[in-house]
Amino acid sequence: MPTMATATGPSPLTAGLTPQRTSGGNCGRARRSAVGGHGDCCGSFCGSFGASRCSGPADRAALSPEPVAGVVDDRVEVATAAYRKLLEVLGPDEANRSEVAKTPLRAAKAWLELTAGIGVSPRDIVGNSVFDVEGVQDVVVVRDMPFNSLCEHHLLPFSGVVHVAYVPNQRVLGLSKFARLLRVFTKRLQLQERISAQFADCLVELVGPQAVAVVVEGRHSCMSMRGVETPAVTRTIAVRGAMKDDPHMRELLLQGVWTQGASRL
Repeated sequence: MPTMATATGPSPLTAGLTPQRTSGGNCGRARRSAVGGHGDCCGSFCGSFGASRCSGPADRAALSPEPVAGVVDDRVEVATAAYRKLLEVLGPDEANRSEVAKTPLRAAKAWLELTAGIGVSPRDIVGNSVFDVEGVQDVVVVRDMPFNSLCEHHLLPFSGVVHVAYVPNQRVLGLSKFARLLRVFTKRLQLQERISAQFADCLVELVGPQAVAVVVEGRHSCMSMRGVETPAVTRTIAVRGAMKDDPHMRELLLQGVWTQGASRL
């Protein structure tokens, strides 16, 4: 029967990856598995997850908070002009204050950082960090990964935590890649419901687990700062895999993502 192994991630992009690590104590051999090429990637991942291009180094640079030379500089210029026009809506006295003279540029850079996941291929982010591991049957849980995203309806931020539990089927994903994939799906205009579905579907395509559960818990400023002004936690759950309907398997997965209380935002 599957048992449970748990890893927690306090912040994105900080978890280390040991190439020869195996999940559980009964796995003697692990080897790195190449994960497709661009021809394989563009058909499913780019179509499924809204990526408009596939280019490894450029995609990794796109997730960096620092602007990249060339086309990104042009985007900063366009966004700066747009924010300057937006300030004009508040009237000339407000728009011409010296204190906000550099605000359009700052806001433009922040906007591009917050949407840096657009056009990035999940497969390029993962690279060759899918590992073939014989005999793995343990439940793997990666919990408490924080995220920030932008609501596509009001362009207001929402944030929270993501928990992932999966039962491998001879292949595992390097632990740091969970946080990197999360950035791809959240650094764009999004819906929380879509994040949980995309993350789960992506893991199915990458490692083909027996079953996987992705839980996203978020607080939405479009609900707390405007309209009904009600702070609430929204939880979405996506379960995928060939054995997702098996009662024992579902119990193991949900036990993994609920342990120690899941709502710590």
